[in-house]
Amino acid sequence: MNKFTLIIDGNYLLYSTLSVMKLFSKNNEMFLKGNNEETLRKDTNFLLEKLTQIYAKDIRSLGPIIDDVIFTIDDSNSWRKDLYLTKDYKGIQTGLSYKGNRKKDKGIDFSNIFNVFDSFVKGLAISCNLNFKAIPGCEADDLIFVHSSYLNAQGKSTIIYSGDGDLKQCVGFDKGKNTFTIQYQKQNRKLWIDKDTALYLKENQKTYAVDCLRSVVNNTSSKLSVVNPFEIVIEKVLGGDISDNIVPIITESRQYGPKAKKAGQWFNTGIADATIKNIKKEIDFSKFNVEDLFRTDFKRKLASSAIRNFKSQNKYSIEDVQNNVDVNINLVLLHKDTIPSYLYDDIFNWSEETYKKKKCEVQKQFNYKNLLMSMKLYDKKAHDNSSSASIFKELGL
Repeated sequence: MNKFTLIIDGNYLLYSTLSVMKLFSKNNEMFLKGNNEETLRKDTNFLLEKLTQIYAKDIRSLGPIIDDVIFTIDDSNSWRKDLYLTKDYKGIQTGLSYKGNRKKDKGIDFSNIFNVFDSFVKGLAISCNLNFKAIPGCEADDLIFVHSSYLNAQGKSTIIYSGDGDLKQCVGFDKGKNTFTIQYQKQNRKLWIDKDTALYLKENQKTYAVDCLRSVVNNTSSKLSVVNPFEIVIEKVLGGDISDNIVPIITESRQYGPKAKKAGQWFNTGIADATIKNIKKEIDFSKFNVEDLFRTDFKRKLASSAIRNFKSQNKYSIEDVQNNVDVNINLVLLHKDTIPSYLYDDIFNWSEETYKKKKCEVQKQFNYKNLLMSMKLYDKKAHDNSSSASIFKELGL
């Protein structure tokens, strides 16, 4: 087996780096709107330095078992935003927009941050032949799903580098090629694999694939964990995803009980985790798979079970709840039949082209200082001046 291809969720790398820099703290003074040119220059240099330091360290950790790196980047105009507007929930008043709860600090100039990140990614491409991609209308999740599936089908295993829990549905095993996709969640030191991959690795302990995974676990101090991708999808279809404003398939207003601090006040509630657990048990979801989500009878089974298990005085139409099941499937499931065909074709064509291209030079990504020299917005002159000044001082000149 060849080494892994590392597919990086560019959005995760950017925002995790900004968090490390404490950019979102109350005392932040970086990238503020109205900052002068000199302050912006310093902020730009600092962000580029942090991005390359974190990136180079991670590549060094994974370097022994990867032979290529692919960068995927979000497009802000996601096709899911349009879907959210056109496929209304039935019996639920949301008044929401897709990912509309992700508010940004109005005082921070995010356009400058994104320009710096663009310079970072393009600099990587120049310095080490790294491939990166954003496709209008697509989220990074779409690119990651299609590209990892394509590589598996070509006999190539992949590692997804992201903290996004939604991407756990992408882990899987290609029985025809004995290849697999795993997810590396750096923030909680987890390596996610599915059951089929776990069984394959158990049966083939003296193989290069297992040696590679041992190397990743050791180098990143991570724990190997098994997840059921279909279960991830089912739970989000039923219970929604608050981070994206995807609501549960049933919600209603209820009052706090007499012993609660907010006694008498109204609040909106959806399907609780315990209820989802009951639904999964009732329908015996282990007998089904992702493809069943496209069957009308299975969607009706989900809707019917949800109505029975959601304790309420209200009467819910099974047609309305089934509609909401369908809406959530289209919003949360990464699949060739949920991604619009014209976008799926674009991603697939990019995957084919990228597969044929020369791989990036992994070892050139180990030294962050070398990477910085290829970043267009990095102020090399200021860097050189500071270095020269130190030398002159040491020489007594």
